[in-house]
Amino acid sequence: MSYAANLLVQLFFIITIISGILFLAIKSFSKILRIIIGSSLITCGALFLFLMKGNIFCKGHTFLISLPVIVLIGAGLIAFLVKKPRKGLRILVGALLIVTPILTFGYIIFTALLGGISCDNYTTFLPSECDKILCVQCREICYADAVFNQPNLSICDKIDYYWQKNGCITNVAKAQKNASVCEYISIDSWKPGCYSAVANLQLNISLCNTFERFDDVERCYTEIAKSSQNLSYCDAILSINLDSYPSSKSNLRDYCYSYVAGRAKNASICDLLYFDKIKDTCYDEVGISTLNFSMCMMDSRQLGEDACLSEVAIKANNASICPLIETEYWRDECLRKAK
Repeated sequence: MSYAANLLVQLFFIITIISGILFLAIKSFSKILRIIIGSSLITCGALFLFLMKGNIFCKGHTFLISLPVIVLIGAGLIAFLVKKPRKGLRILVGALLIVTPILTFGYIIFTALLGGISCDNYTTFLPSECDKILCVQCREICYADAVFNQPNLSICDKIDYYWQKNGCITNVAKAQKNASVCEYISIDSWKPGCYSAVANLQLNISLCNTFERFDDVERCYTEIAKSSQNLSYCDAILSINLDSYPSSKSNLRDYCYSYVAGRAKNASICDLLYFDKIKDTCYDEVGISTLNFSMCMMDSRQLGEDACLSEVAIKANNASICPLIETEYWRDECLRKAK
């Protein structure tokens, strides 16, 4: 449906709401009938405006169309059948109530026939295809993903929901590997995530140093370390010099080592860790990434070992590992999901 036609139909429903308000004041009808028909016009006009925005085409919303249709047609028939007021006014009101849902159905059918795509049917992430998606939420998600194919901020301008819009801007920054794009994000607390994503792609630790909070800098260092599998970025955590930082930077460095060990599938890195608890986590990370259940058994914590064994068994589709699990919850989880 064209933009002009869309506005025209929405205008019709705005008039429907106004008509409902005016109808409440018409004394030609009985008070009960005025309340029934007036409230029907107002409620259904407002609901149709909501549905017109595309939500009718989203999963879980389609059933909403039946309620106003039934109410409006029922109210229209009542207006036709009552004996008062004069016939001309009854026909006018009844016709308005019945034509409204018919016009709405026409809009829905017409939109669908013009190449409308459901949430489950689009296969590529191109702006031209996103335009055809009927559900607003799915369409905006599609736009946010489409910028990887066409990294253009103008695509993000088509998104209204701030969460998706800021995510779209982050995706443009990642696609262009351009940190300056992050400045278009409307929420300051979200900008470090965007800068961190670009820093990770560029392996550029200097971008991490622009953050004001220790947590943001540390996370940025850790993500670069994981991507590059370079422990020197983990060691750089110890040199972060900000006023607000945890009492033990060594803990965070050890966690960073653990993540790198899992990504690199290298258990020897775990032996470099100082804290035993994090060393256990490191063995689990390596065990899960390599699907080697013997690494899980190096975890000194029973719950940690069992959780690791369960995940390895599920990922490897190897139910023979499940009997090794002592904790009932993780054993049941393993037996339920592993083949």
